[in-house]
Amino acid sequence: MTKLAFERSGGVAGLRLTTTVDTAQVPPDEASKLESLLKAADLFTEPTAIASPRRRPDEFEYKLAIEEYGRQHIVTATDSSAPPALMQLFDELTRLAKHRRR
Repeated sequence: MTKLAFERSGGVAGLRLTTTVDTAQVPPDEASKLESLLKAADLFTEPTAIASPRRRPDEFEYKLAIEEYGRQHIVTATDSSAPPALMQLFDELTRLAKHRRR
């Protein structure tokens, strides 16, 4: 079981988008996709803050808290600092957050 608390902020409009996900509480296909993205991103090996050498104006900032099998970790990053696998996870969580707020 994995619990995620996701937040995206910034961008041109400066809007905040949030969602929480418990993989035990979502449809199996959604849980499987998230678990696959989590495995690829290997969050527990990432530092708490992933800094970008050159911050771009109006880019998004992301914060992801994960709790998995008693372990907890928080990662913050931006569009320009997130590794590709982590960015794919952020994109999926953004999609879920947008879908849930409708």
